[in-house]
Amino acid sequence: MLPNTMDFKLWGEIITSTKTTSIVKKSSDLFYFIKISKDKLNVELKSLNKTIIRFEDNKKDENFNTFIRIVWNENKEEKYFYVNGE
Repeated sequence: MLPNTMDFKLWGEIITSTKTTSIVKKSSDLFYFIKISKDKLNVELKSLNKTIIRFEDNKKDENFNTFIRIVWNENKEEKYFYVNGE
């Protein structure tokens, strides 16, 4: 299950982070590789260097819980709208 917030500090243990990139450890073999823009995150969830899922979060409010998530999985694109984390 994907996180319901853009605040990647809540996704797991931050391994490394700069102004434009971050790596967050979700579990022993799952890592989020994150490219950070002003109002957008581009994320790849990987296991053993294999991409499991890719998604993009676009911030729609001043908090990190109201956003649009676009998920690409096996050549399909799906959009999810989160308002206050739901």
